Amino acid sequence: MVPLHYGIVVQFFLQTGFLTVLNCSITKEDSSEMFVKCFMTILTLFVLSGNALARGDGQAGQIVYDAKCKICHGADGKGNPPIAKTLNATLPDMTSPELQRKTDDEFKKQITEGRGKMQPVKGLTDQQITDVIAFIRSRAKS
Repeated sequence: MVPLHYGIVVQFFLQTGFLTVLNCSITKEDSSEMFVKCFMTILTLFVLSGNALARGDGQAGQIVYDAKCKICHGADGKGNPPIAKTLNATLPDMTSPELQRKTDDEFKKQITEGRGKMQPVKGLTDQQITDVIAFIRSRAKS
């Protein structure tokens, strides 16, 4: 019997240039079973790629960082000593492994709600927050 081919192609083109192509061939005999397998595979890839798709743009994040964060946290992310002294606060080293271990959700909460003497950062979109987190992650010590 000649198989009927239903090409299911999913392309995820991420900022990294990664291209994933899934091609499922389904014959008439196993069409429902293969369709379910292909559908579940595609759904799994979609869910797993959500993390990659949700990643921010570090370059765009630097623009946000420079406008909203740099005055206190410094250009290098290690804190601005005169501001720290004025606020009588210790500003964390954003390049440190300890700070880099924070989850994106923890960063987002701190940015949007503030913490300690840090006030919430107002006027940022979710994408800008994601971008600035990507920028902070790019500053990690090697």
